[in-house]
Amino acid sequence: MSKNKNLTSNLKKVIKFVQESVALANYKRRSNRIIPVLTDTIENLEYVLITFALIISYHKKMGYTALAQIIGNNIIYYYYKNVVKSSSKKDNIEWNEFKKINNITDRRSVLLGDYFLTCFIFSGIIYKEFNREESDIAVVKLVVQIVQQLVSCKL
Repeated sequence: MSKNKNLTSNLKKVIKFVQESVALANYKRRSNRIIPVLTDTIENLEYVLITFALIISYHKKMGYTALAQIIGNNIIYYYYKNVVKSSSKKDNIEWNEFKKINNITDRRSVLLGDYFLTCFIFSGIIYKEFNREESDIAVVKLVVQIVQQLVSCKL
């Protein structure tokens, strides 16, 4: 039971640290250059949690850029469903129209995902590694996996 409390406490600290990193980057207005429509909501805890869930789900299955794009797309869609759709019942703006109006491209989705992944890298829970044996693809590795491997080794 103590392990679970410790893990929960550590995850809360990491999430809080990442949220503060996002706030600091937003303070410097870096997010405004990526997708301006998200600037006012970029510090939402939900975006950090979306990123964390997607890192856990996909870090072994794809490269860094693909993961960044999935994260960016999910954050943008979350914003669309929970801010745009809920506030514009009369206008009923469609997803493709929303993307076009706000100049949301694949490149911008990748930049948004990278923005959040970088905040997680600063937290120390993940790191970016280049796999030169297969190709020059960058992948995300969880530091937690390394710690678990070290603990399970009998020295």
